[in-house]
Amino acid sequence: MRLILNADDLGYSPGVSRAILALIRAGRVTSTSVPVNLLHSLDAMEAVGGCEGLGVGVHLNLTRGTPCLAPARVPTPSNGRGGFGSAPGLFSRALAGRISQAEAAAELCAQIETAAARGISVAHRDSHSHWHTLPRMASLVRNLAKEYHIPRVRVSDPRRAPAISAAWLAAATGSRIHPERGF
Repeated sequence: MRLILNADDLGYSPGVSRAILALIRAGRVTSTSVPVNLLHSLDAMEAVGGCEGLGVGVHLNLTRGTPCLAPARVPTPSNGRGGFGSAPGLFSRALAGRISQAEAAAELCAQIETAAARGISVAHRDSHSHWHTLPRMASLVRNLAKEYHIPRVRVSDPRRAPAISAAWLAAATGSRIHPERGF
């Protein structure tokens, strides 16, 4: 068994990238994931290009920044103002079935292909704010992983994701959620 220590959000900001790169150089992190659609992502992908043995994943992102595709091509995952909205907004729309699977798939393909075009051999996938754990989104991400031969997914518990509060998730699903017991 091999322990993988992953640092999400490489490229989120210059400070986050500096910290993650320092951890990589110190041998304390063995894996990182990049949200390829953010302002500082291209620099981050270039910085890890020569890191021997580092696993680099795509931190699939439908909750922050701007789409890789033209916003008009992905209106349901985006906020209607040219970018992605908040994690709670995405979760609410996804749980209500108001996100086009075709649009989400097109954007996610563009994100994976952006990483590949920058020389990243995608080792795993996960998502910003853990939205890949939602039922309809999980199957979409699984299918894309098969299509792109991405072998691993970071498993996360959506009930523990910081972007999810029991109150708004309960409101979005019409259910009662008990934080200590989960759903």
